[in-house]
Amino acid sequence: MNGSSATVLLAHGSPDPRHAHGIERIAERWQARHRAPVAVAYLDHHEPRLATAIRSLPHPGAVTVRPLLLSRGLHLTEDVPAVIASAAADTGAEVQQGSAPLAVHGDWVRDAVAELASRLPGRPEPGHGLLVTAGTSNAAALQAWEEAAERWGWISVAHATGPGRTLTQAVAEAQRSGATVRFVVPVVLAEGRIVDKIAANAAALGLPVSSVIGTTTALLDALDPTAHRPDSETTFSTMSA
Repeated sequence: MNGSSATVLLAHGSPDPRHAHGIERIAERWQARHRAPVAVAYLDHHEPRLATAIRSLPHPGAVTVRPLLLSRGLHLTEDVPAVIASAAADTGAEVQQGSAPLAVHGDWVRDAVAELASRLPGRPEPGHGLLVTAGTSNAAALQAWEEAAERWGWISVAHATGPGRTLTQAVAEAQRSGATVRFVVPVVLAEGRIVDKIAANAAALGLPVSSVIGTTTALLDALDPTAHRPDSETTFSTMSA
C-alpha cells in the first residue's frame, strides 16, 4: 500500500458528540495532507461502523485501517482485528491494518507534548508537563505509559479513570519529589467528558490544561503510512485463496 490508498480511521467512539467531531477533524486534516480518500468509523457509540465506512469510499478494493487508539488494551489487540476481519468478509475488500501506529513509546508522543506546550502562555518546557490519559484496566498498557514518561523525561502520567494514579495523586507525588508541574496534557484524541473531568481536576489544582493530543501535527505524522514498514501490517481479505 502507498500514500494514495484509501484509509479508514477507526476510533473507539463516545456518547459525547464532541468526540465524533474531533475525530472528523483529524480525518479532514489527514485528507488535506494526503489528497486521498479517507473515512471515519467507530467501534462503539457512533455510526458508521467499519463495513459501512469502507462501502462509502470510492472503489474500495484495498483499504488501510488506522486504529485511533492510544494504548494496547483489549480494543486494539482483540476488537480491532475482529472488526477488520468481519468488515473484509462483508465488503469483499482487501483490508490492511496498520499495527499500533500510535504506540506510546513512539517519538510522536514526545513531539506532540512539545507541540502542545509551545501553544501555552509562557511556552513551558515539555518536561514540566503532567500527562493524563483516559485510563485503562490493562496493566501492560499502564506500564507502557510509565516507561514512556521515564523515557521522555515527563514528570508523571496520571489516568482519568481506572486503577492508575489520579491527577491529584500524581501532582502530590511530584511535589514530594521536588518536581514542579506547570501544565497538564490530556492524552486523548478529541474533546468530551473525559477532557471535562481532566480540566476540572486541573483547575482545582490551579494548573493550565493544553489542547488534546489529537490536535497536533505529530499525530498526523504518526498516522502516515510511509512511516511504517510493510512487515508491520496485517492484511485481511476475502479475495485470497
